[in-house]
Amino acid sequence: MQAAQLERARHAYFAPARRTAAACRLRSERGLALCFDIHVQNAGINNVDNTDESADSIAIGAAGLWT
Repeated sequence: MQAAQLERARHAYFAPARRTAAACRLRSERGLALCFDIHVQNAGINNVDNTDESADSIAIGAAGLWT
């Protein structure tokens, strides 16, 4: 059962989080953890582009700094 749960987490959350981190040029473990959390909590990010502003927006939004 645990193997099935790990595979589901890998497929549904970790792999997409890695793609999001790469698209946003987040290279640290913390950046990957942020993307993983976004995928778990919010089912991902729509329309990620490859700009520095996109990565900044994601980090600021996830930190709850948007008003």
